[in-house]
Amino acid sequence: MNFKLKYVLIFLFASTIIFANTQKPVYKTGKILKIVKINKNLFFTGLKNRGLFKINENNTKTRILSDKKIIINIYENKGKLNIETSDGNYLYDGFKLNKVKNDSLKIKQTEKKIYIRKNNVWLKISPDNNDIYYAPRIKDNLVLFSGVKAGILIYNINSKTTTFISKGVDASFSDDGKKVTFAKVYDNGETYTGSEIFKYDIKSKKLTKVISKENNTINRYPYLYKNILYFNKNFNIYQLNLNGE
Repeated sequence: MNFKLKYVLIFLFASTIIFANTQKPVYKTGKILKIVKINKNLFFTGLKNRGLFKINENNTKTRILSDKKIIINIYENKGKLNIETSDGNYLYDGFKLNKVKNDSLKIKQTEKKIYIRKNNVWLKISPDNNDIYYAPRIKDNLVLFSGVKAGILIYNINSKTTTFISKGVDASFSDDGKKVTFAKVYDNGETYTGSEIFKYDIKSKKLTKVISKENNTINRYPYLYKNILYFNKNFNIYQLNLNGE
């Protein structure tokens, strides 16, 4: 191979990798908190868990829920957005918002504990200790939740076993339910100093860092959709292509 051609190809290959791994802004308002991607729509809550918005494929923003309701949790539920608020539970299919009865829920967070509904009975699945458990998410037979002291845990409904993933926050299932993404946030005792984002493969139990700590940058609330990582970067939405990993 010609010497110059060889290095041109190496440069092009390296450029492709760099470009593919570049963080790209998706939507910038400086007021964004949690993020969930379902099909062609991207959903996010406003700061302090107030207000719910949808961004469609044409980058048009629509308000789904007003900022008068405090949003406790949002997650994908069989192709719909599950919204737990201070005044009840809602399901949104992309067109219509429906308030549903609590007995239709499969998981809930009550008095700092996590419960699943099985055979019309609520069963506690979080450990019996003094920890505070929060942010439950369900995908098929798995329940993902976090403890302030315990870190991120996965409960298998079929085997009734709990697996520790890592210390961290903002854990979410990927859209296919095969991976979990989460953040680790660092501080100096007074202010946040940076953060990292990780990806965890549920089957292999492999843990991979996908975004390293950056000075004066807080990356949180990651959500993996079809190998594109969406995340909150300094209260704006960014995306990162993970290149088929």
